[in-house]
Amino acid sequence: MDKRAIVVLLLDEKAVTFWRPIFDKADERSFIQSSEGTVVTLDVKHFSMLDHQFIQLKLDFDKGKELQVWIPRNFVVAILESESDLSAAFWFAGSKNK
Repeated sequence: MDKRAIVVLLLDEKAVTFWRPIFDKADERSFIQSSEGTVVTLDVKHFSMLDHQFIQLKLDFDKGKELQVWIPRNFVVAILESESDLSAAFWFAGSKNK
Protein backbone atom coordinates (compact mmCIF):
# COMPACT_ATOMS: atom_id res chain seq x y z
CA MET A 1 0.00 0.00 0.00
CA ASP A 2 1.45 3.36 -1.03
CA LYS A 3 1.42 6.12 1.56
CA ARG A 4 1.85 9.23 -0.60
CA ALA A 5 2.90 12.32 1.29
CA ILE A 6 4.87 15.53 1.24
CA VAL A 7 7.88 15.34 3.53
CA VAL A 8 9.41 18.58 4.83
CA LEU A 9 13.06 18.45 5.88
CA LEU A 10 15.34 21.04 7.49
CA LEU A 11 19.00 20.52 6.59
CA ASP A 12 22.13 22.29 7.73
CA GLU A 13 24.95 23.14 5.30
CA LYS A 14 26.77 19.78 5.66
CA ALA A 15 23.55 17.78 5.24
CA VAL A 16 22.60 19.76 2.11
CA THR A 17 26.01 19.02 0.59
CA PHE A 18 25.45 15.28 1.12
CA TRP A 19 21.72 14.97 0.32
CA ARG A 20 21.25 17.50 -2.52
CA PRO A 21 22.60 15.25 -5.32
CA ILE A 22 20.18 12.52 -4.19
CA PHE A 23 17.17 14.81 -3.81
CA ASP A 24 17.88 16.50 -7.16
CA LYS A 25 16.92 13.21 -8.83
CA ALA A 26 13.37 13.30 -7.38
CA ASP A 27 10.59 14.28 -9.79
CA GLU A 28 8.86 16.57 -7.25
CA ARG A 29 11.06 18.52 -4.84
CA SER A 30 11.86 22.07 -3.79
CA PHE A 31 14.68 23.78 -1.91
CA ILE A 32 14.13 26.99 0.07
CA GLN A 33 16.93 28.77 1.88
CA SER A 34 16.00 30.09 5.34
CA SER A 35 17.87 31.54 8.30
CA GLU A 36 17.63 28.11 10.01
CA GLY A 37 19.07 26.15 7.06
CA THR A 38 17.66 24.71 3.83
CA VAL A 39 14.04 23.58 3.80
CA VAL A 40 13.48 20.70 1.41
CA THR A 41 10.05 19.44 0.39
CA LEU A 42 9.72 16.07 -1.30
CA ASP A 43 6.63 14.44 -2.78
CA VAL A 44 7.11 10.81 -1.80
CA LYS A 45 5.48 7.67 -3.11
CA HIS A 46 5.72 5.91 0.24
CA PHE A 47 7.10 6.51 3.72
CA SER A 48 7.63 4.27 6.72
CA MET A 49 8.41 5.25 10.30
CA LEU A 50 9.01 1.71 11.59
CA ASP A 51 12.70 2.37 12.23
CA HIS A 52 13.51 4.39 15.37
CA GLN A 53 16.38 6.36 13.85
CA PHE A 54 15.46 6.73 10.18
CA ILE A 55 12.40 7.35 8.04
CA GLN A 56 12.22 5.31 4.87
CA LEU A 57 11.16 7.25 1.78
CA LYS A 58 10.40 6.07 -1.75
CA LEU A 59 10.76 8.83 -4.32
CA ASP A 60 9.68 8.88 -7.97
CA PHE A 61 12.45 9.90 -10.38
CA ASP A 62 13.00 9.87 -14.13
CA LYS A 63 9.21 9.68 -14.67
CA GLY A 64 8.54 6.15 -13.44
CA LYS A 65 11.61 4.87 -11.63
CA GLU A 66 11.77 4.56 -7.85
CA LEU A 67 14.51 5.61 -5.44
CA GLN A 68 14.46 4.42 -1.83
CA VAL A 69 16.33 6.37 0.87
CA TRP A 70 16.48 6.38 4.67
CA ILE A 71 16.54 9.87 6.19
CA PRO A 72 17.63 10.52 9.79
CA ARG A 73 14.54 11.45 11.82
CA ASN A 74 16.12 14.62 13.17
CA PHE A 75 15.96 16.17 9.64
CA VAL A 76 12.20 15.62 9.32
CA VAL A 77 10.06 18.61 10.28
CA ALA A 78 6.68 17.40 8.99
CA ILE A 79 4.98 14.67 7.00
CA LEU A 80 1.80 15.79 5.27
CA GLU A 81 -0.16 12.70 4.29
CA SER A 82 -2.45 12.58 1.32
CA GLU A 83 -5.30 10.16 0.85
CA SER A 84 -4.31 6.50 0.96
CA ASP A 85 -6.03 3.43 -0.43
CA LEU A 86 -6.94 1.59 2.76
CA SER A 87 -8.97 -1.16 1.07
CA ALA A 88 -6.11 -3.66 1.38
CA ALA A 89 -5.39 -2.70 4.98
CA PHE A 90 -8.68 -4.00 6.38
CA TRP A 91 -9.22 -7.10 4.23
CA PHE A 92 -9.84 -9.18 7.38
CA ALA A 93 -12.89 -7.13 8.42
CA GLY A 94 -15.10 -8.36 5.59
CA SER A 95 -17.55 -6.41 3.51
CA LYS A 96 -20.56 -4.45 4.78
CA ASN A 97 -22.41 -5.27 1.56
CA LYS A 98 -23.75 -8.77 2.37
